[in-house]
Amino acid sequence: MKRSEIEIGGTYVIRVSGKLAPVRITHERTTTAWGTRASQYGTPKRIAKFMGVNVRTGRTIGPFTAAKCRWEIVDVNGRWERPLQKGA
Repeated sequence: MKRSEIEIGGTYVIRVSGKLAPVRITHERTTTAWGTRASQYGTPKRIAKFMGVNVRTGRTIGPFTAAKCRWEIVDVNGRWERPLQKGA
């Protein structure tokens, strides 16, 4: 997924310890990459990372990028389901 598609407070499927798990995004934090080649010749690269909580275990997950999120899920009567696609 892309950073623009991620919403704070939303729940997404992320691979945690080799298994897919529902993770609720709690907040976003920006880190700076100093070890890149771009930082040697100009401004450092800023990377947006997210923090979350595993819905099943309650453990904190992160930091992770938006690319780790597989798809969004919603709680429907106690079951996790993918929401309907927009325009479908």
